[in-house]
Amino acid sequence: MIPLGCFLKPPWQANESVGRFLEALANTFPEVRMRLVGGAVRETLLGRFSAEHDDLDFAVDTTPEKFSEMCLLLGVQSIPTGIKFGTISILINSKMYEVTSLRRDVSTDGRHPVVCFSKDWGLDAERRDFTVNALYADWDGTYYDPLGSGVEDLEKQQLIFIGNAEARIREDYLRIIRFFRFMGAFDSGSYNNETLRVCLDMREGLESVSYERKWSELCKIFQSCYPIKSLSALIDSGLIGSVCDLDWSLENLQQTIPWVQGMLRGDVFYGVLGGIKSAEILDSAIPRKIQKRLNVTFAAKINHQTIDIVDIYRLGKNLYKDVYLLHAMLNEAYSDEAVSAVLSRFEAVDNFKVPKLPITGQDLLLLGVASGPLLGSALRNTESWWLKHKMSHGKDACLEYALEQYKKFGEKNAIY
Repeated sequence: MIPLGCFLKPPWQANESVGRFLEALANTFPEVRMRLVGGAVRETLLGRFSAEHDDLDFAVDTTPEKFSEMCLLLGVQSIPTGIKFGTISILINSKMYEVTSLRRDVSTDGRHPVVCFSKDWGLDAERRDFTVNALYADWDGTYYDPLGSGVEDLEKQQLIFIGNAEARIREDYLRIIRFFRFMGAFDSGSYNNETLRVCLDMREGLESVSYERKWSELCKIFQSCYPIKSLSALIDSGLIGSVCDLDWSLENLQQTIPWVQGMLRGDVFYGVLGGIKSAEILDSAIPRKIQKRLNVTFAAKINHQTIDIVDIYRLGKNLYKDVYLLHAMLNEAYSDEAVSAVLSRFEAVDNFKVPKLPITGQDLLLLGVASGPLLGSALRNTESWWLKHKMSHGKDACLEYALEQYKKFGEKNAIY
């Protein structure tokens, strides 16, 4: 494979622990070549590689089994995360890195390819999705473009499938979503309308793609440089329903994406929170923990004008801040001043010492109240009364009110 150029100061070299591993690998197994592939090379050519946000993915010209043995000898843990497809993960300095053996796809059902390993970098490039992703680099900065068009397409900001678009998609239907995701990699750029038509015509294939893989791509869209381009295209085409079927609002997204990119650093929860009109979950693409958080955030109400201690008591500090931030994102243009106002509110909330209800069930038991549903009902009513009066009543008043409630419930036999 002939080098195309060399980066003078490749930014990934700041990762010294990975550099030491590669040096040890080269010294111990000089016949093996392990190179960066895809995103790190692409983003470095675009001048925007970020050690904090960009992953380092690698390709290696040996089988995953042999590479695992090499890692063992070098004292590096390897995990067979996708070994039958050629991918293992290695753990270096508490961080995971994917390493995939050079391969070609023998057959595929659109989800699970049958692969054959090789030592041919050109064949490995040909089985990838887009020309701009079939780029490789040595750790020293020497980079390669085996197909001969990836760097040029990158310079022109052209998103082009390798070979026939329909054939590439049939190998893995997730590539439909990746096509839309990589729209957000470029500020201008172009793509073939015929390719877009193929993606839309083949959308039914996305039914075979797992929710987990769809969610992973949606996360990457929100973390891309120009996510609104991808999301606009997905919504306008109607394909968003095949990715994550929520009540999406392009207007909301255009308002809130600057917040997500800026203050929130691509946090996908806030991307979804700010981009939908309701939290009705129509499919399971969103992890259950995030579904629950969306639901409770949309259901909660607070006084946005001023801090109400009762709101913080009811919701807890974290949920209160999520509700306040959603209101800010939807109603304030993103600016340093708007961010400062949100952070000031957050600081004030964090510094609040939230009172606790002055009485407990144990206090009532000591006064001779029997345990059971009536006690619980009396406590709940007392808490509501205490909150209604802005937490101004102390223990004695709360005990008196709770005993009155207990007596009332007992007289009415209201045990539920």
